Amino acid sequence: MGYASFQQYQTNKEAIYAQAQANLRTATKLAREQMKNSVGNFTLLQNAWRNGGDVAANQTAYQMISSNQNFADIIRFDTESLTAISEKQAHRARNNGLPVQSFTLPNLNWSAVTIGKHVYQLSNMYRNIEGRWVFALTKEQLAKGPSYYIEFDLLYMTQLFIDLRTLDLGFVFVMDKTNGQIIFHPHPHRVGQKAVIFDQSLKKELEQDRPIGRVNYYFEDQYKIAEYNAYNDLNWVFVSGALRSDIIAYTYSHFLIFLVSATLILVVIIFNYLVLNLRKELHTLNRATSMQKAKDQTLHIFRRFVTSKRVQVCFYHNETRDFYTLDFHGKKQLVMKNEKYARTISGEHTRFIKNAKDDVLAKHLQFSKRYYRIPLYGRGRLLGVIFAESWLATYASLINLLKTYIENSLSNLELNEKIYLHDSMTDLDNQLTLRQHVGNHIRAKDLYLMTLDVDDLNKLTTSTAICAVTK
Repeated sequence: MGYASFQQYQTNKEAIYAQAQANLRTATKLAREQMKNSVGNFTLLQNAWRNGGDVAANQTAYQMISSNQNFADIIRFDTESLTAISEKQAHRARNNGLPVQSFTLPNLNWSAVTIGKHVYQLSNMYRNIEGRWVFALTKEQLAKGPSYYIEFDLLYMTQLFIDLRTLDLGFVFVMDKTNGQIIFHPHPHRVGQKAVIFDQSLKKELEQDRPIGRVNYYFEDQYKIAEYNAYNDLNWVFVSGALRSDIIAYTYSHFLIFLVSATLILVVIIFNYLVLNLRKELHTLNRATSMQKAKDQTLHIFRRFVTSKRVQVCFYHNETRDFYTLDFHGKKQLVMKNEKYARTISGEHTRFIKNAKDDVLAKHLQFSKRYYRIPLYGRGRLLGVIFAESWLATYASLINLLKTYIENSLSNLELNEKIYLHDSMTDLDNQLTLRQHVGNHIRAKDLYLMTLDVDDLNKLTTSTAICAVTK
């Protein structure tokens, strides 16, 4: 599924690039067609001027401006005085009986553009006398007379590119090849601004003589991919971009299946890893040969799989009614003697206790709040209690599973010790019991071992009953 998702992503990406290239070709044709449809106006203007002078040419120019919304204005440029007159303003001035005012054009950069069989001059974008963003197209004037510049209104022409979309949020825009200034953009307020993509990616590509290609860039915290084409005589760069998130959205179902599958596989791997490690630890617990080793392994299991906080195992001796713990050497440490408490928790299940005000044993072990109390049973008797601190009551099922294994291990240990340390005939402690007691208390101070030597024990055994001698 991961491979299929990646392949689908790559396929969609190439399809989007193909769509972007088609949009670039369409945008180039649209821009050229608008200019191609206007070049015939130069002949009409020149003929009107030759036949009727400035007045006739002005009327013709004003009719052209009124009938074509692409035209912002038509400029009459005097090549001798290097001054310009707006035909739109000249028409208004004549109607109001005012003198026609001339002005000076800004310094413009011109590029030779081939339209049909003729060569024209295309300017860079600039703000005209009315403050609108325009670019000018002119034809070289061979005969005597003024030169005419047709100013194209960028805010109107830019609407031609609105429907050229790549996926949902991708669009086509055009910028100046020299400085990255936006000429056409679906969002009119961007016209005249510098394109972010120019400094991030395009400038370097163009300097390395790569007029056609693909680039990536960031805009408004979104990652975008774009196809560009600067291979034209307009000195423009056509760009068709798309959001990378849009591409992913088109492969969303594949990616979703892949992520779900990968998540399930990861969950299974983690679960199996935990189960395998838990089985190893429980196997080690079952192989414990003493209560001390069983206690240490129990603490290790709880700290690894249940909680990293404090855990305490407290054993219970049913004959003496003692609750005791085992130190590092296996020596018993009496906690309390309380038969009533043992009866209280007997038969009780695992509980999560938030406050230890009524738990006598927990207080002795310095557990005050938020802990598990886990009674351990074996052959119908209380074997001990485990206390485990935890902030949340979230491990009940795991604790109950561990409880069962720990109870079995402790019951088996208790049974083995009884078989090993007691005489099966008399049910009394044997010599190994004595050896174990001596071993447990070998480092204790003020502790003595007293032995009693009975004279003629064999004679007593033969002359009296064995049971009497044993007693």
